[in-house]
Amino acid sequence: MLPALLSSVALKALQHVLAQHAWARQLLQQHQGQSLVLGISGTPELDIRLMIDSEGLLKADPSPTDPTLRFYLKPSLDAVRDWIAQGPNGLQRHLVVQGDVMLAASFAQLAQNMRWDFETDLSRVIGDMAAYRVGEQVRAAPERLKKFQSQIEASASEWLTTETAQLVSQTQWGQHREQLRILGQQVQALEARIARLG
Repeated sequence: MLPALLSSVALKALQHVLAQHAWARQLLQQHQGQSLVLGISGTPELDIRLMIDSEGLLKADPSPTDPTLRFYLKPSLDAVRDWIAQGPNGLQRHLVVQGDVMLAASFAQLAQNMRWDFETDLSRVIGDMAAYRVGEQVRAAPERLKKFQSQIEASASEWLTTETAQLVSQTQWGQHREQLRILGQQVQALEARIARLG
């Protein structure tokens, strides 16, 4: 039940974005009749099977035949981090692509250049100015997340090195290493002296 619902929602979202971009539909028309599977590695029950129709739109493909192309996302924390930092382009290194090279190249072009114009859709509901302001906030979110992450890392580092003294700073660690190096040299010199006396 849930996989079918997710499939339906994903298909409608893809159709909506394709409908906003005539060039993308023209690109996909070249691959009319070809099929593809979008999925997450290790979860075949969530696979979304699609076919490209004569208008360059995607439709559900219930046929059990092998698809022309398969896209599988390898889920990981790195994938989430890359997606937050770089948007959809950040997921490229986490994708496994199998199948027709030309169709894969067309979808790579779509991934690079096609974006959902959410401000247009949102402006129909809340008005142009409010949609623009929401858009500004959404576009600024990745940078804010990076800044927040840096602040958390700096605060945690400071707390662990100064407040609780559970860690040493890089400067302290460098000084400690230098003291150990000097101590090691002194021990070697002492051993050499003892050997000469003995």
